[in-house]
Amino acid sequence: MLIIGDGRGAVPTSALDARGSDRSPTLEALALGADLGEGRIKNMDAQGIQMQVVSWATAAQLAPADQAVALAHAANNQLAEATAASPARLSELAAPPWQDPQAAAAELDRSGWGWHHEAGIHVLRLILSGAFEKYPSLQVISGRWGEMVPFYLQRLDDMLPPKVTGLSQTITEPYLNHVWVTPSGMFNLTQFQFIHAVIGADRIIWSVDYPYLTLDGTREFIRKLPGSERDREKITHQNAEKLFTL
Repeated sequence: MLIIGDGRGAVPTSALDARGSDRSPTLEALALGADLGEGRIKNMDAQGIQMQVVSWATAAQLAPADQAVALAHAANNQLAEATAASPARLSELAAPPWQDPQAAAAELDRSGWGWHHEAGIHVLRLILSGAFEKYPSLQVISGRWGEMVPFYLQRLDDMLPPKVTGLSQTITEPYLNHVWVTPSGMFNLTQFQFIHAVIGADRIIWSVDYPYLTLDGTREFIRKLPGSERDREKITHQNAEKLFTL
């Protein structure tokens, strides 16, 4: 079974050098995240993960506005170098400097496409803004089982019908056509079953939250998932291959 997972790059290696030998869980995660080469791939091999799509956890959008563009540029260059060195094992999502919308668009064009309830609210804002009607090919990924939004879709449809939102569809309809949901390391069977029932196997992309959560148990959990082998293949690699043209 082919598995494609996501991962995080944490901080530049130089930032870790000054921390000495302290190996608290947080610092260990930072060290793992900063490793975009042999160590990361070794850990992937240990869990049977063939490819990892890496994004930055320390996002450029948290930086002061006057530093964000240069920081995003440097961070994305570092990811690009790592994926170029291991193109069959690593791919990347760009980190745009959202403080400057024009620069963010330019950075995404240059780099290629790049927490919890706030991230879910941003997806709802995209839907309510009509962005998916204006840009019908736009696709987004929502981690941690959709950042709670799938659990509220029926409520949202009931409270915000098209006559209120001014949209041509319910909130659920663009969500099911434009949003891909990932577990981000939250390997909970009950949550999976709910998302599978609401979203469907065609819109679920398997992911971990390395290095913040361990890779241990990933393949075992996948093997135990209910459903067909066809659904399992979609979730573990086919959907990611389709979205990212891998």
